[in-house]
Amino acid sequence: MKSIVKYILSLLSLLLVTLATQAQDINELSVRDVNGMRNKTVSVPVYLTNTQEVIAIQFDITMPSGSQVLFDSTQVAENRRVDHVISGYSKGSNKYRFMCYSPTKQALLGNTGRLCNIVFKVSNSLDDTKTYDITLSNIITSDVNANPIETISQNGHLTLQSYPDFVVNDLRVTNANMVPGGSMTLSWTVTNIGETASTGGWKENFYLTNESG
Repeated sequence: MKSIVKYILSLLSLLLVTLATQAQDINELSVRDVNGMRNKTVSVPVYLTNTQEVIAIQFDITMPSGSQVLFDSTQVAENRRVDHVISGYSKGSNKYRFMCYSPTKQALLGNTGRLCNIVFKVSNSLDDTKTYDITLSNIITSDVNANPIETISQNGHLTLQSYPDFVVNDLRVTNANMVPGGSMTLSWTVTNIGETASTGGWKENFYLTNESG
């Protein structure tokens, strides 16, 4: 009986060691939860945790309905790249494909942290009382020998909120030619184009520069 118990305990110990080793080898691509406003841009951080050297990764990301991704604003994080670049295109149905790679086959720096930010414009047709999914799929990760690396994913959410949004226009100056010790009168209009009234007030500042900046 004692020998059977020892055998079972040995198997359990081996299983625990195996599970712990597998947990350490998990590679994960994830997106974080973000807040945003309708008809405004939102930056979605994409994080990569890798236990092996990665030279390239491809993934699809599905955004809320009507989103417009700004591809030129998406870049590899400075602390993860050597000469890595990222490019993307629309696959339709609010799904976008991105590929991050090194033209010289260099491995990404580090093993954890932000890989990139994907910037998109939120559709004005979304309901600001709801939360929307941002999902990852079709992830392909390659090591330095172009072998595939198993990578899991973790999805995020977009929560719409309403904020004041001030813009300044109709700036007028009574005297465009200034001299030392002189004075001028400025006037301008501040408009709240947001969907929520401002209850805390705001500050206004102005400064002068010469024509060369």
